[in-house]
This record gives sequence, structure tokens and C-alpha cells, in this order.
Amino acid sequence: MSLGLIDRRNGTVMASVAFPDNENPHILPPQSTVMWHYMPYEYFQRLLKNRALYLTRIDDQSDTTDGMYSPANATGVTPVMKKLAEASGIIKMGTGADFFPTNSILRTKTYIHCWSMGANDCAWMWNEFLGNCIRSVAVRTTIGRLRAALAGQPVDMARIIYYPASKPRPDWSYTAPFLAKDKHFERERELRLIHTLEIGDQTESDFKLIPLDVRAFLKIVVHPLCDTGFNQEVRNEVAKYKVHVAVKKSTLAAADLRPFQSERKV
Repeated sequence: MSLGLIDRRNGTVMASVAFPDNENPHILPPQSTVMWHYMPYEYFQRLLKNRALYLTRIDDQSDTTDGMYSPANATGVTPVMKKLAEASGIIKMGTGADFFPTNSILRTKTYIHCWSMGANDCAWMWNEFLGNCIRSVAVRTTIGRLRAALAGQPVDMARIIYYPASKPRPDWSYTAPFLAKDKHFERERELRLIHTLEIGDQTESDFKLIPLDVRAFLKIVVHPLCDTGFNQEVRNEVAKYKVHVAVKKSTLAAADLRPFQSERKV
């Protein structure tokens, strides 16, 4: 893949440079890759009732830096953008700070839904996203099944690329940082669904519902510490909405969760 600098006056390519695949969030793992979405039980009930995914506005995330440029962008640009400037003959190129105002606007117009890639459910993810909420579940599917279930819907699917705080986040478009996060979050192994409104759209909702074919679900896994009663409650809820999917309790134990509990921010 290459990045190009285009003259908007006539649409010609002024210069292009090679762009590494490992920094391209749109190059996805194999379609058979397993992934999980962890959520409180009431969110799961809402998903079944609406048969729709709930996308949250990116500036409403608990991670207040989600979708933002890093401080390193204020003083410099990424190496690939520097090469592009040199190849096009640009003598002086602005810093990422030039993008900050538009980035801030687009964060209020962009909605995301996050999944975690991995063969099995993850103790760190249960703790990081659900804490002490034992009445919770994780939905298991694959990239291919989820993509098929969302066919025709206005969402893009991309993986998150993780960067050290000392390096500028992607700066080749206003929305490039929406698919970049600090390395602190690398254990999430996130694959993100993303929807961005047009600049002129005045919608101010803090969420967006995207219809989903729930046949994409391969399994529902309930919290490792839940009791038998909650497990059956989830089974009954799935049956009520005629979703034919197995409901199993996680095979993780309390001892598996314990090492990560001290990492949670209080």
C-alpha cells in the first residue's frame, strides 16, 4: 500500500510513498479469527431486544484520549508523512497540531463498537471492562461472521494499532487517530466498528444503533464468578428472543482473575 499527496485543484498525485502493512488498520486478520464483546447483562438484553449493536460516541469513552492525537503530534509528524512531504517538494510541513481542531469536531460525530480478538475469553478483559459486575456476558463470534451479519450497514471494520506515547499517532487524515491507541491498551487486541457522520450533520445523539443479524453469535459466555441461577437466566433470555446459540459459563476461575484485579484504576 502507498500513501499519496493529491493536488485538490486538479486531482493529480503530487507524490506517493510506501506505507507498511503493519500500520494499516484496514488490513484485517483472517476471517476465521475469533473475537469477543464483553458487556453487562442489561446491555446484552438490549442487544437481543433491539437486534442492533449500540455504538457509543468516541468522545464519550471512559478513555478520554480515545481518538485524539498524542502530545507528540503537537511538535512533529509521523515518518511516513515526513517522507511524503520530502517526496513532493514541500519545504516546510506543519505539525499534527494543525489537525487538532477538525479532529475534535469529528470525535463528536464518530461512533464506535469494540471487540477483542482471542481464541478464548480473557481474564484481563473481564476485569478491565466489567470490574465487579458479575452479572455480565461475553459474546463470541468471528471477523467473517460479524462482517456478514453487518452487510449493507454504514460501518467500517478495522483493527486498532498501538503506539508508544512518545510517538505521534497517525496523521495522514483527520480520522486516522480513531484507529490508534496507546500501548497501555495493547492487551485489548481491539477490532473496532466505526461510523462517522458527515461534517454538516447536526445529530447530537451520544449513541447510534446499527441493526445486526444475531445469527453471527457463536456462543454466549457468562462471567466466571456467576452462579447457576444467573447462567440459567441468560439461557432463558436467549430463548425468549429465539436466538439459537449455546450459553456456557466461562472456564476461567477466581484465581485467573485475581492477578488483574489490582491493575484496575480505582
